[in-house]
Amino acid sequence: MKRRMISMVLLLFLLLGLTANTYRLSTRQKQEHAQLQAELLVNQTLGNIIDAYQLNDAANRAATLRQLESERALRHETEDRLKRFAAAAATDNCAVSRMPESGISILRE
Repeated sequence: MKRRMISMVLLLFLLLGLTANTYRLSTRQKQEHAQLQAELLVNQTLGNIIDAYQLNDAANRAATLRQLESERALRHETEDRLKRFAAAAATDNCAVSRMPESGISILRE
């Protein structure tokens, strides 16, 4: 009878221990789940920020390309004008002679 009582007490302690362990693990699981949810929210927010940066980068690249094309067109236009001016001035005696100093000083003002 005494052995049976000891066995019952041991089983009771084992049951209490298992119940306590189950409660501890359940609490830990809930905490980890809450932490994972918070990390998921942070990751989603960071993903949205990265997407916005990628869109901004694409817009910046397109704007840079347009600016480069515009500068290239202006440079080409300027070179054409200089070539036409040089061709027109090559046969003009006034264009190939030096401007008087008084004219240069007026232009510098």
